[in-house]
Amino acid sequence: MKLREFRESMDLTLEEMADCLSNDEHYISIGQYLDIECNEIMPDYHFMAIFKEVFPFVSIDEVFF
Repeated sequence: MKLREFRESMDLTLEEMADCLSNDEHYISIGQYLDIECNEIMPDYHFMAIFKEVFPFVSIDEVFF
């Protein structure tokens, strides 16, 4: 499963997903999220750490690799 497939399986919009992955220390804009989803840029450690915190039931390997 890739990131877009995961987001769609959770019935989240781009905006909702970006909001889920933003916190007080690390803001993810819709554009940044879309760049990651479309493989334009690689997600950094903070992105993956927040992703795992928000979605602990998902394998990082399945979504990103």
